[in-house]
Amino acid sequence: MAIPVREWKRVRTTSSTDASFPARIATTTEPVDDGVWTIPNGEDTLELVPFGIANDDHTCDMRVIGWRKIETLWVPIVITQVALTHCTAVGVASAAVLNTERFCDTTSVTKGAATVQTVPDNTINYIIVGVDGFRKFEVTFDLGAGTNANALFALY
Repeated sequence: MAIPVREWKRVRTTSSTDASFPARIATTTEPVDDGVWTIPNGEDTLELVPFGIANDDHTCDMRVIGWRKIETLWVPIVITQVALTHCTAVGVASAAVLNTERFCDTTSVTKGAATVQTVPDNTINYIIVGVDGFRKFEVTFDLGAGTNANALFALY
């Protein structure tokens, strides 16, 4: 079975500047913040390529939160948390990922489940996360000393 090709999108319109993970609690208000996406029916796999403004070898953490609904209550579940290390690979001036934004070359799962492709030699890595059963997903960051972070994503 062929995997449909999907264009990349930025997870967040404005890159995260959170020095620690924002709190997420159950709510009766539908989550619609920057970084929250509705998962179309039939799509159960999320692919992510993190990047941000930070020094080479800077580390930070990223969470993927799944949102499920029961009646009027939205419940957040941390699907995975990964540790990231920025590298020397950067985007391109005036492009979707800028030449001041560094991709990550080392990723390790610290909580939950994900498949990571990590090559610690300044090669851009990616993360595969199962989102089956969730209505929405959200990506949050704990930057530590970094300036900002974001990710490209595709659902299939």
